[in-house]
Amino acid sequence: MILTLTTTVLAAISLQTADPLAPARGGDQLCYVPDAAAKTCMSIAAYSFGADGVIVSDARTAISASPVITMTTRTPIMIRDGFDCSNASDLTEQIVAIHVTGAALEGASFETTRTQIATEVANVIGGDEVCTVYQTQADGTLLAVSRVDGNDRADLSTPVLWIKPGEGWTVSSS
Repeated sequence: MILTLTTTVLAAISLQTADPLAPARGGDQLCYVPDAAAKTCMSIAAYSFGADGVIVSDARTAISASPVITMTTRTPIMIRDGFDCSNASDLTEQIVAIHVTGAALEGASFETTRTQIATEVANVIGGDEVCTVYQTQADGTLLAVSRVDGNDRADLSTPVLWIKPGEGWTVSSS
């Protein structure tokens, strides 16, 4: 009985301290809302790991199919209790590029559009800190499950898939 309890406690501790970005440390990228047949993702995030421990997510996300609009974000990440956490209070600064039909927005157009997008996203999130854990489902798929300011947000859950760069995956909203 004590052995079973110890095993259960150790398993729970290992789940809490597991590195949710372990595949990214090996070079994999995270595909949000994957379409395996078309090899498309709503968003693809690549992670960099600094020698100083700083983790940054560089993500390209489809905003619209017509016209084709994508945005690129650069977000500092912290690992806490097995969750990948980021600060949602400075979303405007995290949006580093917006492209419309392949052309980069610049100047006032870029500033206005990124502020509008950040405001809309902030309204959906409704908090300052977003923490995500990646859970394997019964069918073997992976689901990104989020919490905002410590509160579970099932409405923000989305399917994800670790992918290898160079395998032909692209960002698309279709």
